[in-house]
Parts: sequence; structure tokens; C-alpha cells
Amino acid sequence: MEKLEAERIFLTVAGKVIEFYFEPSEQGIIRNVLISNIKKVWDPSGFLVKKPKRSGFQIRFSSNPPEILVRGNKYYYLDYKKAFDKKRIDTSYYLSLASLQLLLKDVISYLFEKEGFFLHGSSVIGKDKILRVFLAPSGGGKTTAASLLLSEFKKFSDDSILVVRIGKGWNFFSPPFIEKNHFPKRKRAERAEFYFLKKSGVEKKILLDRQDILLKKIISQIWLRGAISPRMLKLISQFIKEHNFYQLSFSLKSKLEKTIK
Repeated sequence: MEKLEAERIFLTVAGKVIEFYFEPSEQGIIRNVLISNIKKVWDPSGFLVKKPKRSGFQIRFSSNPPEILVRGNKYYYLDYKKAFDKKRIDTSYYLSLASLQLLLKDVISYLFEKEGFFLHGSSVIGKDKILRVFLAPSGGGKTTAASLLLSEFKKFSDDSILVVRIGKGWNFFSPPFIEKNHFPKRKRAERAEFYFLKKSGVEKKILLDRQDILLKKIISQIWLRGAISPRMLKLISQFIKEHNFYQLSFSLKSKLEKTIK
């Protein structure tokens, strides 16, 4: 049986590069299906690039099957091994696309832990190039609020955005994730406003300026790899001071275009 040669694919997110390295293998069909799916999702979306000078992290695939951990009468399949100190994850060709997305979220959070974070929210962008980000707990109406604006605004992200401090300013990036029913598309914005949603029969927009309250609200909407560090706390506090946050009351019958302008 012919042994396939090694192959490398490079994914870029906000200037950081993650390498997918596929070891030589005789598992041709399984390996090729995985590679095909990766290219199908991330090549048309603009996240894949040709060989860069260097990558910041490597996800390495091999033909080794997942390890099985037995605890009593329960079996656990160990799909990957993380070695963040070596900037590498080892996994296999049996990894699902959904599991790969979870790995990517962890890797991206690690790569940006000094200058950014994932914010859980839906967002749209207008002709003024200002990003409107809607924040709420799960089921709080984030996707609904964004959908009410699609006649005049374009969808930016459906479930999360990557917030990054670059120089003295902030940039906002769409994530490389399949979100609900949407394939990812590489996008970037430099200005944003943030809306904490409240379902109500009365449509209203109120500016929020209590830093202590905003800090708690924002932290509850951030995806963290572990405990929040003092450095991350300082970064979030700086982010809050430099942006506008509102409480937005709305209903399914709301016409939000005028309210958020």
C-alpha cells in the first residue's frame, strides 16, 4: 500500500499562524477526508494561507488511533495530547471537525492571552464600519437582535468575536468557527459598540458607565482557558474604559435600526 507523504496546511487568525501537520500515513481515505473537510471550511473563508515564514503553533495529525482510558465500566477516548509549553498538540486522523474547532478555540485563546480574548456575542456591521455587538447569556436574544438588523447591516459573527489589542487600538475579528448554520468568513473591524440585551416591550437604549458593573458583565461573556489572570483583568479593564456599552431593551417587533444609530 502506498504511503502518503507529509502535508502541511496553514491557518491564520488575526496575524497568528497555526500549522496543521499531517504525518505520512497509509490511512489514505481517513486522512484525505479530514484534509478535504479542513480545506472546504477554511479555504473559501480566507483563513488558509500559503506557507508562511513561521507558525506560532502546530496541530500534528497521525494515524495513531485515540487512546482508551477505562474507569470502572466507563470508556473514555483520548483524542489529543496538549503540550502548550512546546506550542504543539498531537492528535489523530480520527478527530472530528467539531472537536478540531474546540481545539482551535483553545489554541487561539492561548496565542492571544497577552493581548486579547473571545467575547461571546452576535454582531453586525454597517456602512459606517462600526461593529454592533450584542451580549447576553445563552438564550438571551443575541442572534435574534442581530437578525432584526440584517436589512441594513451585514452579519459579522453569530456566536463570538475575537477582541485584540493592537498597538494603541483595538481590532475585532470574526472567528474561524462554523457557528450554528454558517460557515466562517474572515472579517475585521476597527470600531465597535456593545449592547447588553434585555427583552422588553419597550424599546430603549441606555448608556452604561459603571466600570465595576461593566467588568462583571464583560467577564461573564468572555471564554477563558482557566482562571482569569491579573494581566487579563487589566486588559479587560482597559477595553472597558475605551468603548461604549449600552443596555438595549427590545422585543421581536422592535425596529432596532434607529435605536442603535
